[in-house]
Amino acid sequence: MGQAAAWTAAYRVLQQTDDGATVRVVVEVEVNVPRLAKAVATAEGGTQPAAAPPAAKQPVLAGIDGEEGCAPTIKSQLTNALLTSGTLGSSGGGPPVRIELRCRVLGRVPYAGLHGAEGVAIIREADGGESGGKSSVLAAHDAAGFARGDEAALAALTRELAAGVTRALATHHGDKLTVVLEPGGTSSQVRRLERLLRQSVVGVKAVGLSGVAADGAAQISVTAPGVTVEQLAARVDGLKLPSGLVHVVTMEPPGVLRIHLQP
Repeated sequence: MGQAAAWTAAYRVLQQTDDGATVRVVVEVEVNVPRLAKAVATAEGGTQPAAAPPAAKQPVLAGIDGEEGCAPTIKSQLTNALLTSGTLGSSGGGPPVRIELRCRVLGRVPYAGLHGAEGVAIIREADGGESGGKSSVLAAHDAAGFARGDEAALAALTRELAAGVTRALATHHGDKLTVVLEPGGTSSQVRRLERLLRQSVVGVKAVGLSGVAADGAAQISVTAPGVTVEQLAARVDGLKLPSGLVHVVTMEPPGVLRIHLQP
């Protein structure tokens, strides 16, 4: 607790007495409880952690490949879903990835009374490696969609594939989580949110803006070893910023947390 300024917002002197031998001062202190909680947790865990490395940059979608079956039909929708959700960026300095998409329409499924479609998304490094051979696989996800018609089944499949790619990439990145601030936040609000996450949330080691989604949502990369997205949600929900309270909108385990600021 050697740096009380980190969790002491303000104070005022309520009473001061001096009997000639002893000076007694009574003060009222405004304490930032989340910062104090993090300071206590850090102290109990041992020494103050070393400076954390910069937060990893958001992977960039270099493209979606696939010309067989129904892959050409859903490539555009899957691209939009991944960019809008903040799973992947359309530009920036992050590592480029490509997605190999395979898809087929099942038609009407016997006994189910529904139409189906199934597919697999294989996420690869985009550069193909130094040897120029086929790029290594980072993650993969297979899914199926069912609805009352082929078109609706393809839409359901696209949603399932987008959610699966998000989970697969989050698992691949290990201790990296992504906080998505819904559209409408200003640059100053994003910076304050970064500072809040860094200073007040137990378990967070590094924070940094990793990109901006197609809908304008800010994507913040959070390094928090051993912290799940459910734990992060519990720790940030209700935290206070000058522009409002942090409110959790949705969680996409294991890696993406969507929030907005509630005035």
